[in-house]
Amino acid sequence: MQRIIYVPPGGSFEDAQKRVVLGAEEPFILASVSGLGGSEADIISSETVGMDGEAYHGTHIPPRFVKCTVSIKGQNRADLYAERMRLAGLLRPQGNKKGDLYYENDHVSVKIKAVPKVPGDFEKRIKLYLSSEIEFYCPDPYWSGLSEHRADIANVEGAGLVLPCEFNSIVLMRTINELDINNSGTSRAPVRITIIGPSESPVITNQTAGKAIRLRRALSSGEILVINTERGNKSVRLYSNDTETDAFGYLHPLSKFWELEPGVNHIVYGNGGQAETSVHINWFDRYAGV
Repeated sequence: MQRIIYVPPGGSFEDAQKRVVLGAEEPFILASVSGLGGSEADIISSETVGMDGEAYHGTHIPPRFVKCTVSIKGQNRADLYAERMRLAGLLRPQGNKKGDLYYENDHVSVKIKAVPKVPGDFEKRIKLYLSSEIEFYCPDPYWSGLSEHRADIANVEGAGLVLPCEFNSIVLMRTINELDINNSGTSRAPVRITIIGPSESPVITNQTAGKAIRLRRALSSGEILVINTERGNKSVRLYSNDTETDAFGYLHPLSKFWELEPGVNHIVYGNGGQAETSVHINWFDRYAGV
C-alpha cells in the first residue's frame, strides 16, 4: 500500500474537502510515485594548477522532487470534470507558502514541506478516467517523522528519591545533567531546546556532534529561552515578563548550533543550573529517503 496526501496552505488533514488523497481509492488513483528515496548529491570540489584530480570539499543535497502518475475516476462526465476542477484548486501554488506532503506505505508514515510544481493538466481521457503527471517541489529534501519526541534534562520533578514515609509540601526532584538521546532516523535531526530559568550561564552540549550552545546572559526565575537549530530557520528567542525578544546577541561567539546525529547522542547541560532549572529537547526523526 502506498498513499500520498497533500494538505495545501490553509488546508486541513482532517477535512476531506481541504486535502488531496492519492491512493488506491477513487476519485484520485495513484498509479506510480518516484522521488521518495535517497537524493543524488552535488559534489563540491575545486581544481588547482598542476594537481591531478580535484580537491573534495563536501556535498550538497539538492531539493527533492516527488513525481506522481494519477488518474481521476468520475461517476459520470460531469462528476469527472468536477473532480478535476477541485483537484486543480487544491494544487494551485499560493505564493511563497508551502503545504504538507504526506507519504505512507506498509512500513512508514512521513511528511515533507512541498509546493505543487506541476499540478497536472489531465487532458488524456479514456471513458470516465483522466490521467496526468503531478510533481511536487520539496525545498528541504529530508522526510520528517509524524511524532515529535521530547527528552528532559537538568531537574525533573517527581523523579528523585523514594522513601518509605510521607512528607508535606515537599517536591522530590532528581538532577540530571546529562543523558543519551536516540535519533532513530537516518539523517541529522534539528532540535528545539527550551531552557526554563533560573540559570547563571546556560550551556548545552552535544558531545557526539562535538558542538555546544552557550548563553552569555543569566536567566532569571521564570524566564524561558527557546533555541531552534533547524537549518534555514535558526532562532534564539527569550520570553520574559510576557515579552518575546530576539536573543541571538546573547550567544557566546564560539557557540555552534547542533543537530542530533543518527543513533545515540550524549547530551550534557551545565554551568549554573539551579533547583528550579529545567531543559527540554524536542525533535522529529528525519530520513534521507523512504
